[in-house]
Amino acid sequence: MYGASPENLDQTLSRLERGDISAIEAIDELLAEELSLREGRRIGVALRTARLTPIKTLESFDFSFQPSLERNRIMAIAQLEFIGRAEVLHFLGPPGTGKSHLATAIGVAAVKAGRSVCRCTLAVRDARSI
Repeated sequence: MYGASPENLDQTLSRLERGDISAIEAIDELLAEELSLREGRRIGVALRTARLTPIKTLESFDFSFQPSLERNRIMAIAQLEFIGRAEVLHFLGPPGTGKSHLATAIGVAAVKAGRSVCRCTLAVRDARSI
């Protein structure tokens, strides 16, 4: 196997030899581990490519810190239906309000769902400085 750990292979073979599992169950376990490892690698590469590091999640976002945000609305956005409608997601607001955390968390959810993601920041210049 490409990514199965030697320890897991040894344990699975030992269980097979003892008759604890069938050959089909052993193959199923090893293939499941391989699939999990590949999916983990895919997600890791996609997160780095999308510039979504450090990783942030909605579970780690403190909604009590930003009471003006509607938690239910953010959780609905995290269902990623806006992608199917070809909509662009923008987070606007002053510094320190959680925009980067939320953008990264939504991006992480999209990557895990198998979507291509590109996170970028938008620097707005003050019109008075032009």
